[in-house]
Amino acid sequence: MSTHHSNIIVLLMGTLALAGCRAVESAQREVCLKNLLQINEPLNCCIPMEHRLKPGTEIQRSDLLLFCKDRVLPRCPSGVEYRIPLVAGGRPVCPVHGDLLAGVTNVTVFGDRPIYLSEH
Repeated sequence: MSTHHSNIIVLLMGTLALAGCRAVESAQREVCLKNLLQINEPLNCCIPMEHRLKPGTEIQRSDLLLFCKDRVLPRCPSGVEYRIPLVAGGRPVCPVHGDLLAGVTNVTVFGDRPIYLSEH
């Protein structure tokens, strides 16, 4: 095999590896967003409505856990815990992927996929 062919094979392998990394990162961001939405909904809707809380009012962690699968807060797929302000109207943030909910309004989950209905 010539050096030229070896170089092309190495280049193609590198391109495929990079594409694979990007696909994994994209999938992790999507799971992360879904988790943040699962936390955000009770912080901004369910708990404040049930307890008639004004924005900024403290929310009990136990109330938030009632809305989580197995009463455990989800984590980012990277393994880190989210920063969750335990106040009505608070917005959870991922230390790895950032504030994925910033500027996004009317987000719903259809099946397993987040759907963005509108943005600011």
